[in-house]
Amino acid sequence: MARETIESVVEFLDREFSNTLSSKQAVAFRGHDQLVDKLMATVYRSKNLLKNEDKLLSELTMQSPDEFLGDSLAFEQLVRASHYGLPTRLLDVTLNPLTALFFATKPKYDGNDNEIESDAELIRFEISRKRVKMFDSDTVSLICNLSKLTIRQKIELSKYSTRLIQGRKNKSKFAKKQLTQFRSLPQIESLVQLVCNEKPYFAKEVTTSSIWNFYLAYPKKATRELSLNPALT
Repeated sequence: MARETIESVVEFLDREFSNTLSSKQAVAFRGHDQLVDKLMATVYRSKNLLKNEDKLLSELTMQSPDEFLGDSLAFEQLVRASHYGLPTRLLDVTLNPLTALFFATKPKYDGNDNEIESDAELIRFEISRKRVKMFDSDTVSLICNLSKLTIRQKIELSKYSTRLIQGRKNKSKFAKKQLTQFRSLPQIESLVQLVCNEKPYFAKEVTTSSIWNFYLAYPKKATRELSLNPALT
């Protein structure tokens, strides 16, 4: 990821408005008040958090059930949980570059309330429109409900997915059989059941690309901007 230095808001806006974007792409932004070497959602920043991802959301919804009454989808629950500061697999982004700039340039202070000067970072995402999903997308439901599986289930699912993807790359004659076996895994059956709990009509056609890719998802409510949904790595 190439970095460019920008010295002023005017320079930033000039650059942004001069950028051309293909009709097949969407653009989103994210601001950090410091330089970040690796971009990741909060739940991936700690092995302990990732290990207990399924428990985090469950405990929050038990402690504050009234707050989640209107959230029928796992994506809506994660968006709200993120709003309350719970580490999730969602990565907040915005369509407004000035919003991202605000978060990138907000003041930082030390323990004595002295302002700290440091480099900030604003990331511009150019995303294929094939990766743009609405809040009620089946793909988004699959990814978000992964958060409700145990860590052991996710690890086993990841291992099998890796073998399946490798088989496709090698044009393995067993790829189709592997896909059938993949959809019959108890971990996939558990994931599908979670999705069916919120979408009884779900077609159950699960593929590795539908759960391990990144997508730009538009939330239903305006409590947050947008979310990139990263899969388990």
